[in-house]
Amino acid sequence: MTESFHIQWHITERCNLSCRHCYRETGRVELTLPDMLLVADRLNDFAKTGDLSLVITLTGGEPFLHQSVYDLADYLDGLPCSHELNFISNGTVLPDTERLRRLRKLTRLYISLESHLAPVNDSIRGTGALAAARKNIRLVTGYGLPTGVMTTLMNKNIGSLTAGFEDFVTFVARLPGNEIIFERFVPVGQASPFKDEVVPERIYSTFLETLAGYCRVEFQDIRGFKAFKLVLNENTVDIMGAPCTSGKDGAALLCDATVYPCRRLPVRLGNLLEDDLAELIPGDDIRQTCALGANTDYLDCWAISESLREG
Repeated sequence: MTESFHIQWHITERCNLSCRHCYRETGRVELTLPDMLLVADRLNDFAKTGDLSLVITLTGGEPFLHQSVYDLADYLDGLPCSHELNFISNGTVLPDTERLRRLRKLTRLYISLESHLAPVNDSIRGTGALAAARKNIRLVTGYGLPTGVMTTLMNKNIGSLTAGFEDFVTFVARLPGNEIIFERFVPVGQASPFKDEVVPERIYSTFLETLAGYCRVEFQDIRGFKAFKLVLNENTVDIMGAPCTSGKDGAALLCDATVYPCRRLPVRLGNLLEDDLAELIPGDDIRQTCALGANTDYLDCWAISESLREG
C-alpha cells in the first residue's frame, strides 16, 4: 500500500443533538447492514485496484445511534485494504467500549467540541453538551481508547478560541485527549441558513497567527492549508496542515451510498450501490473547478465560496 485514500462515511443522518453548524440532510434513507457490507466490499475493491490503503471514518449524524455501527466496524476492521478506522461522535452517546476495544485498526475516537467554555460550546451544540461529552471522554479513555477533539471554526466560537487558545489546548489535554483538529465552517445542509457564521478572512487570519505562534511555526507556512491537526505530546505540540482531498485523495459517503467529493461540497458524483468508485474518483472536473492548491486566498475553498453565493 503506497498511498492513503480517505473515506468519511456518514452512516446515519439521525442525531440526538441539533448543532448550529450541522451538515445533515433530511430525507435520506439509511442502508441496511447487507447493503453497507456491499458498499464496504466495493471500497475494498477500489483500494485494491488502485494499490491504496483506506482510512475510513464512521460518523453521522451520531454514528453510535445506528444499530449496525459495530457490525459494520467489525467488517471494515477485517478488510485487507482497510488501514485505519476512526469515529467522529458528538460525545453525548456513550459507545460500547468493549466492541470498540476489539477493533485492531481503530486509530481514534474524535469528539466534536467547539470550546472549553460551556456557554460558547453549548450555544452551538445544545445545553449540557459540553458536560456530557467531557464525562464520556473520560469514560472511554479509561477503557484505553484513544480520543481527540474536532472543532469547527465559526463566528460563535473563534473569538474565545483565539483569546483563550492555550486554555483550550490545556482543557483538551486534561480530558484527556491528545489530538485537536480545526476545520472551517461551511453553510451547507441543515446549516445553510447560517451564512453569517462563516468567519471573515481578517478574523480567520488572526486565529492562524495565534495557532502559528503557539506551535512555533511561520504564519506563511500554514496559510494555505484547509484544516489543521495538533498532536499534544508530553512537552511539545506538533502541527500538521491538511490540504484539500476533495476528488483526489478522499470522498464523503452518505447514509444512502451517495458519493460527494467532500461533505461540505454537496455535488453528487454517483452512488456506490450502482457505481464503482473508480469510475467516480479521481474527480478531475471537481479538482479543476476547486483549483486545489492553485492559490492561498481565503476563499480558495470552492465549498465556502459556492455556499456564500447561493441564494
